[in-house]
This record gives sequence, C-alpha cells and structure tokens, in this order.
Amino acid sequence: MSESALMRAVRDQIRAHASYENHHCNVEIDERAPSVAPDLYIIVTYGGVAAGPIHFDSDGDDDTIFGVNVSIAIRSPRKPRDRQRDFWIDLTKSFEVHFRNIQSKVDKQIAVITAANAYITAEEPAGQQGFGIPLKFSALGPIREAPAEIFAGFPGEPAAALIRTIEYRGARRNEIR
Repeated sequence: MSESALMRAVRDQIRAHASYENHHCNVEIDERAPSVAPDLYIIVTYGGVAAGPIHFDSDGDDDTIFGVNVSIAIRSPRKPRDRQRDFWIDLTKSFEVHFRNIQSKVDKQIAVITAANAYITAEEPAGQQGFGIPLKFSALGPIREAPAEIFAGFPGEPAAALIRTIEYRGARRNEIR
C-alpha cells in the first residue's frame, strides 16, 4: 500500500500543481505509455524499496525507504533519422523545462507525503504510521530512445519517443509492529 500511495500522491501533485492534464500523467506499471497517449506523457513508476538505517537495530520497527521514478516521454517526429538531429538537440531544452516544472513540485515536498499518508489512512488499519520524510531528487537519467512498442508507435518504427527519467528516493516510513 505504501508504494501505491506514494506513486498516486506524486501523480496527483504533478497533475494539480505542475499544470499537466490528467491524460498527460499517470501511474504505469512500467514505462509503456497507453496507446492513446498524447505527444507528451509523464509516467510515474515504482522506484524501489530499501531498509532504512534503524530497521536492523530494532526488533519492533520496520524502517523502510521508498523511491518513485518520473519519466518524461515525448513522441518523436515520423521523419528519417538524419532529419531528426535538430529536433533532438532542441528537445533537450524541452526536457529541461519539464524537469524543472516537475522537480519543483515533487522534490522535498511535504504535500506529496501528506497526500500519500491520506491514501494510507484510508486503506490501512487504524494506527498505521505514514511517511515522515519526503522524497528527494536522486538522479536525472540520460535521454534515451523508446522503442515503438513502448510508446504505441508503428510496426517497424525504430523509436517512437524519447524518454528521460527523474529518480526520487528517500521517502521514509516507520511502522511499529
């Protein structure tokens, strides 16, 4: 429930405060965009779970650290590769704009864990503790091509979109058993 709550909270924060419409941003199980995805699509995915520093020192606490990935996918033009170079160069500017927009709404934002905690409270038994430490920016991956099958491209098309992933880590939840 914690992972689901955190991913939904990140999605909600991006939709509400980074000015992306609902059909431009959603939680996905992987980086595959739906077949009806617009030319710009923000994909929120699972970012992993790790034991926190006090997890091993305590018999009664589950100290867990969660992560979320946010991928920005922009559809490539359907042109021969040698005519896409200028587009790709200009696209780095576009990725930077989207990164800054999302970054300011997710990195170290108490509103994200407050929303995640609201999901947890609604779905888990009473008395469960929520997140106490927010997500923090961890890394910005390179721009990479998304194969056609990942971004609903045409058969035989080598790349249908370009994707860049922002990694957030460090959302911490302590649960007392």
